[in-house]
Order: sequence, then C-alpha cells, then structure tokens
Amino acid sequence: MPRATKKNGRRKPKRRFAKSSITREAAINGAIKCFLELGYSRSSTIEIAKMAKISRGAMIYHFPTKKDLLSAALVHINTQRIQQFADAIRLETKRPDREIDMTGVDVYWKYVNSPMSIAYMELLMASRTDKQLARLIRSSTKKFEQSFREIVQEVFPEWANKGELLDLALALVQFMLEGMALNRYVHAEGSTREKLRDYLKKNLADIYEDATDPKSKSPER
Repeated sequence: MPRATKKNGRRKPKRRFAKSSITREAAINGAIKCFLELGYSRSSTIEIAKMAKISRGAMIYHFPTKKDLLSAALVHINTQRIQQFADAIRLETKRPDREIDMTGVDVYWKYVNSPMSIAYMELLMASRTDKQLARLIRSSTKKFEQSFREIVQEVFPEWANKGELLDLALALVQFMLEGMALNRYVHAEGSTREKLRDYLKKNLADIYEDATDPKSKSPER
C-alpha cells in the first residue's frame, strides 16, 4: 500500500501540470476565437472565459491581467503564423517547376487570409488606440518579421545576400498583400486582386533583376 501511495504521489503533479496546460491553452484559444468572432473591443475576460469554456477564476489564475493574456495570445498567433507560412512555402518550393519569386506571392496571399492572420490584423487595427496593445504588437511583429526574413532566405536562396533589395521585396509583398486582405471586406471583386498580384509579381521580378545586375546601384555595392 505505501508503494501505491508513493506511485500515486508521483503522478499527481503530472496530472495537475497537464490540467494546467490544458486550461492555459484553452484560455489562449478562447481569446483568439473571440478576436475572430467578436472583435477585440468586445473580447472581455468574461467573454473569453465563456468562449474557452473555463471559469473566469481559472483563467485569471493563469493570466492575472488582460495584458498577460494578450501577450500569450500574440506569441501563439505569431508562432502559428510563421509555422503555417514556413510549412506551406517549403512544400510549394519543392516543385521543380517553381518560378523564382512567383510562388512566394501566391502562398503569402493564401496565408494572409488564414484565421491566425485575420486575428493578428484585428489586434493590429485595435492597437491604433490602445497603447498597451500597441507595445505588445510592436514587440511580437519585430520577432515575426525576423523569422519571416530567415525563412525566405532559406527557401529562396537566389534572394540570399541581396541586402536592402531583399528588404524592399519583403516589404512590398507584406504591405501590399496585407492591405489587400484588409480591403477584401469592402471590395469583393476578386479579379482586381488577381491583377494586383500579377502587378506585384512583375515588380518583384524587376527588383530581382536589379539585385543581380552588376551595374545595380544597390546601397551594398
């Protein structure tokens, strides 16, 4: 009997840890679901607890303040965003017939319309008038962009060591496609977006040509 008690005593902390992790994960997922379905302004701790199907007390135990929960949610969102993009772009670029810079545009467009990216954009828009959220967004976005740059250099080695021209290409893709994703709620016409993506691809090709031209006046040359 003492042996069984000792065995059970060892298992209890593991069960508590597992339950704690499940509750924490539920709170984070509940917050993200609220951002998607209710919007940031309506995502109170009460609504998040309801969405997560946990008690508000249990949620506050893990995240004493809304800032704590927002910070954890942003880490989760950006971790998922970069992982989803990395998985998709690595899979796509294994094709032997891929074009130098066209594949990335199509993958990124699909990616910026994913639930995690939409949740991020909801928080990004809300941060305009929320200083606390703005600080969290700036910090998490900086880390995301660094990871994004590293993945692009990995899967598109032809862009490696292109310096500021690579930064220009990444900014062009990011700002244009994310702006288009936001505007799809106002402009439903899909053909215009297709034309804009084609225009983006043409400009990326021009940037790449400048990056490989020995006569380029790139700041690094």
